[in-house]
Amino acid sequence: LVLAHTATGTITGGTPHTDALLVNHGSLTFPAGFTWSGSGTLDNRGTFELAGGYSVRTLNSGTLRKTGTGTATLGSALTSTGTIDVQAGTLLLNGSANSIGGTSTVSAGATLRFGNASTHQAGGTIAGAGTLSLTGGTQTLAGDVTWPVATVAMAGATVVTSPGSATVAGAFAWSAGFLIGGNGGALVLDDTAAGSITGGVLHTDALLVNHGTLTFPAGFSWSGSGTLDNRGTFEVAGSYSVRTLNSGTL
Repeated sequence: LVLAHTATGTITGGTPHTDALLVNHGSLTFPAGFTWSGSGTLDNRGTFELAGGYSVRTLNSGTLRKTGTGTATLGSALTSTGTIDVQAGTLLLNGSANSIGGTSTVSAGATLRFGNASTHQAGGTIAGAGTLSLTGGTQTLAGDVTWPVATVAMAGATVVTSPGSATVAGAFAWSAGFLIGGNGGALVLDDTAAGSITGGVLHTDALLVNHGTLTFPAGFSWSGSGTLDNRGTFEVAGSYSVRTLNSGTL
């Protein structure tokens, strides 16, 4: 079923069964308060605006836009090479095997949250005045990505910087979860970043490079067999157990 470039559509129910394909070239909306699920596929090449959550495999080479307050949960896999635009509330990617590339923009007060396994493709960018939240699943960097979003919160996910690296350019808060490295990948805080660590584990071969300002307050635990490479300022008030290279200020 193909919606042409001139089409305007709304989904408030129904089931796309196995092998069913809905292709949108126009403007399609899914409001809050409804249910849409099935084993078929939505191929969005136009604009898909959602205020509520749904469970249909989605391919996005157009614009997927989250509007409205509250959380919209995508319960099936999302493959995006286009634009993800989180204008309000929270867009929770909770399907397994997400593949995220292209450009994502998160507006002030909004959150793009990864709650399940995802692959972040080379060249992908997540930017804006909002929050990127990594709360669950394994987040694998298949290539180098940039996250110049206002806040990056690592709060339970496992981030694998292999083979790619992620560069953070805003606030960074690591409270829980794991950083796993290898193949030269790293999590890099650039010289504009301001970060805090209050938990988490830096695994073998993991590399956290700080060019900005990073703090570790008293009363928390941080450990692991990885490496912190501090080239900026690292302010420590508590004890931690991580190999540290310091060419900046500790």
